[in-house]
Amino acid sequence: MITALIEWLDVQGFGWKPADVDLLAGALGMKFEGAQEGRRAFSAGDARLVEYSTAAGLKRVEVVYWCRDAPEEDKAYRREVKAFQKEYRQALERISESVTKPEFEGTVDDEGFPSGQDAVRLALWQRFWGRLILKSQHEGREIPLRVTVVLERNRSLEQGLSDPETKLQGGR
Repeated sequence: MITALIEWLDVQGFGWKPADVDLLAGALGMKFEGAQEGRRAFSAGDARLVEYSTAAGLKRVEVVYWCRDAPEEDKAYRREVKAFQKEYRQALERISESVTKPEFEGTVDDEGFPSGQDAVRLALWQRFWGRLILKSQHEGREIPLRVTVVLERNRSLEQGLSDPETKLQGGR
């Protein structure tokens, strides 16, 4: 799924409109699941895409494409954590091959870790259309292990410094 997501972004770009989210969800084989104030959700199997918006417009899209419950038994838990870490590393490699080396890659304890991010480890790429973030999320055994790709709107677009109606291409 990660390869399809990156290829779609590089070909289509992202214009920060609900129609772009619909197209992305469709390209990933996801179906509309439902909507609540400020968010819409799509899913396919265990994968889930959630769009977050405010009255000012679309702010963020999260694609949780790898999610597993943490097993109770220690040996099974360690095995699942290793699979989780491997999935993050493989996704990092695939994105880096397609896009470029990330501007930041590290853990929450590392200097330069972006503020406001809910992750144990992440990689961040600045794109023309916004920020691409790969997150490794694991807050504890009672919460599922997740690998998530986040699309965040550029702050310049949020502040009106650029034309939000312009569809910016992926760009390398």
